[in-house]
Amino acid sequence: MKKRDRRRKVIATPVKPARRWRWTALLVAIFIVIAAVALGRSTRHAYSVLEMQCAWSNDFQQVFDQELLLNKYPIFEIQDRYNSTLQLIYQRYGSTLAINMVTAYCRASTEVLCGNYFTNGHPTVDIIIPKLLDICKDEQRKNPSGWRERMRFVLVIGFMHELDHLAFGTIAKEGDKPEPLDQLVNEEANVWALTCENTLAPLIEKYKVQLTAGEYTYYNEWLKAGRDKNSQSWRSFIRWAYRRTR
Repeated sequence: MKKRDRRRKVIATPVKPARRWRWTALLVAIFIVIAAVALGRSTRHAYSVLEMQCAWSNDFQQVFDQELLLNKYPIFEIQDRYNSTLQLIYQRYGSTLAINMVTAYCRASTEVLCGNYFTNGHPTVDIIIPKLLDICKDEQRKNPSGWRERMRFVLVIGFMHELDHLAFGTIAKEGDKPEPLDQLVNEEANVWALTCENTLAPLIEKYKVQLTAGEYTYYNEWLKAGRDKNSQSWRSFIRWAYRRTR
């Protein structure tokens, strides 16, 4: 059961106007929730809630409410993939997508940036704000020039990866026990291949955008595997990448 907690919600049910935002994209509504603690999340906080809310509104919120959700993302291939995947998710689940900006690390691993599951009748994507800010700090330290733009791409890639899970992967329900590592590797190998093909490839090959080392690692390993999701080298890499999550 999900713990009851103090949280700032943006949902379709009537609430005070100051506490509600709503965006629609295509025929699917997306609601943003700031969740202090939720099932499967750690209660450990590295940043204050105010600090996380400010970072989100100043550096990342525009990617959603001014770009993707308004069909105005500047890279066509990403916007088109978002639209088509969102339609598939709606057809698969018969309900709207929910996005949670979670203010605590994932309990399974502090390395998790985004996650997906099905809860309360909605396919859901979690964005783990503490991990997002950890990566921000690391990128600022390594290369201060252009770190915000790189981080926005990191967020979009992570978000699109979770949409690929919801559209094409195994349907997980909130509260399910984590799958064994072998099952996780199979799932992630298949879905990361989709993300490499439809998100990373256009960003790197066509638009030559600057990403972080992590994104280039996935892309380069996918190329070395011949862009083949069934390649043993690809699956070995995925097992290595997820070795700390189980």
